[in-house]
Amino acid sequence: MKIIKSLIVINIALIILHLFFCHININLEPSLLLYEIGEKFNMDNEISIPTWFAQTLLFIIALLFALTYIDEKRKEWLFLSLIFVFLSIDEGAELHELMIRPFQEILGIESGLFFFAWIIPITIIIFILGNVFLRFLLSLPKKVKMLLFLSAFIFLLGAIGIEMISGAYWQANNFIYDMNYRILNAIEEGLENFGSIIAIYALMVYIKDNNKIIKKII
Repeated sequence: MKIIKSLIVINIALIILHLFFCHININLEPSLLLYEIGEKFNMDNEISIPTWFAQTLLFIIALLFALTYIDEKRKEWLFLSLIFVFLSIDEGAELHELMIRPFQEILGIESGLFFFAWIIPITIIIFILGNVFLRFLLSLPKKVKMLLFLSAFIFLLGAIGIEMISGAYWQANNFIYDMNYRILNAIEEGLENFGSIIAIYALMVYIKDNNKIIKKII
């Protein structure tokens, strides 16, 4: 599908631009204008083009879940759509980061892989939701099911796995935004986006094969 190929190219381009401008801003002495342009391509900056792209991917997933719900009227599709609407909002608003300080204080975390302490409650929530939706997901066609599981693995590898490493690294290096940290940002966000793109592909395949109302448009 051309749209999937386009999304992959955009994600790769944004990763390259992130690394390019971070190198300039960290290792050279750019003008204020060039520095500000670079920040608009910073994948760790919530007010940036990469963040908008990530939000858009998550919203597309939410829309595809909603369209599938309209056709099948299965409540699981609707709940998944609402979850991804929230994830799209959170990508820009970073609501999950509000949990960092409280859980650091509650659990006495000052360093290590759980320095970004939001990971702990979110992992618990993901585990619960995974169990709630597991039977539903297993009922889907094999190709779609495998693609959705793959997308979830890649997304969570970035969102939680690499986030754990980057948080520990950032704290251990006195909270300096060096190039190594920016590379971790690129890996994290890039994996999240690739996971989202795979989910979009999976849902488009499902809709094309099963949705009687809208399959003709894709």
